[in-house]
Amino acid sequence: MIHLVFMSALLVEVQSFLRPQLRIVGGSGITIEDVPYQVSLQEAKIHLCGGSVIGRKHILTAAHCTMFREDISLFTVLTETDVKTEGVETKVSEVFIHPYYKNNKDYDVSIIGLEKRLDFNERCQPIALPRASEEVCNNALMLASGFGNLGFNTTNDSGTLRAVTVPKVADGRCFEAYYHDGGITARMFCAGFEEGGKGVCMGDSGGPLVRNGIQYGIVSWGENCAEAHFPGVYTRIASPPIRDWIKNTVNI
Repeated sequence: MIHLVFMSALLVEVQSFLRPQLRIVGGSGITIEDVPYQVSLQEAKIHLCGGSVIGRKHILTAAHCTMFREDISLFTVLTETDVKTEGVETKVSEVFIHPYYKNNKDYDVSIIGLEKRLDFNERCQPIALPRASEEVCNNALMLASGFGNLGFNTTNDSGTLRAVTVPKVADGRCFEAYYHDGGITARMFCAGFEEGGKGVCMGDSGGPLVRNGIQYGIVSWGENCAEAHFPGVYTRIASPPIRDWIKNTVNI
């Protein structure tokens, strides 16, 4: 079972307790103007995870992207970039991790506070979040984006921003797919194709899953990269324990 984070060889060596992670598979290159809420969470200027802008000073990502990192001075958030453009680097001032996250896959959500306010423009815009219990219908198509690998053994050497459209999977089918790993909880849902070939991969962790201008999911975990019969698993933002925590933490 694989969380979805990219690391350099140095980070893997120093922080070997973290699992390798996943990126966009079977998608296509896009520009930051297509997904102006997308960010790159970096540690020591190395891409670690994705994330999304939810306010002028706040970024939404996965808890496993920020857990165990004691020196937040090494953290920066890069906005307004798709590698074709240089982007804007902003330092991190604080990190909020859901109190129920215990280094497992449940409650996999974190909020990053920035030292400076972001300037909103065509390359940097906040994404809306759903109301508590606002769900997406099964088979509804959603857009996942990120800077991750093109496949389990295919790196995204250029580091370009990519996106892929995937359908929401029925919770029962999702639970069945991951029954061997304990299934899923009410704070998770799946999106992907039964035949595989399209989805998230290493480096996409913490990134957004969006439908109609609303972010419903956070890239969390899965089996390899878009493997057949194993759709990607996302943190369910609309789950009341998740959505209410975001609201109570940063009033968004």
